[in-house]
Amino acid sequence: MNRYFTILFCVLIVAVGCAPKAIPGPDGKQGPTGQRGQKGLEGSQGERGLQGPPGPKGEPGKSISAEVLNNLKQKLDLLDSSMDKKEKICALISYKEGIAPPILGFAALTTNGKILFMKNPSPISIGSKFEFQVQIADRPDFVALNVLDGSEGEKTFYVAITADGHHYYSEDLKKWNSQGQSSF
Repeated sequence: MNRYFTILFCVLIVAVGCAPKAIPGPDGKQGPTGQRGQKGLEGSQGERGLQGPPGPKGEPGKSISAEVLNNLKQKLDLLDSSMDKKEKICALISYKEGIAPPILGFAALTTNGKILFMKNPSPISIGSKFEFQVQIADRPDFVALNVLDGSEGEKTFYVAITADGHHYYSEDLKKWNSQGQSSF
């Protein structure tokens, strides 16, 4: 029986090995394009190449007359003299918003009534720059800003005042209300 099995096995091996291979048919039409995959990570920038040759020389400039130059100089001098009242910082206070964790920072008031904030990124580090927040009023004579800190259950109030006694108050340094003018 083993002999018959071995002969049958050998005949099968020869038959499978000698069987003709199938010839592939012609290629079919291309199917629709699939969905686009996710964008891969951006590679690192390569080395900077050599600088190219300089471009062609431009046409020579045209000169202006001495009269136009003097006229321009006079107008610039007039503009400089009118700008003597430059905007300056006139007050700086610290502020605190919220409870846990509180937002801490500084508020600066300019002579033109602009409030600039420097927010601290955390309670243990200081901010790096002041940014414009709001303008209290369109006046060039602000002189002071102060805060009355509220403790538990009390409100915090901020007060800004001008040189001629106009005063404004706020509870959050963002929305300001005029209170009128005090005579001194």
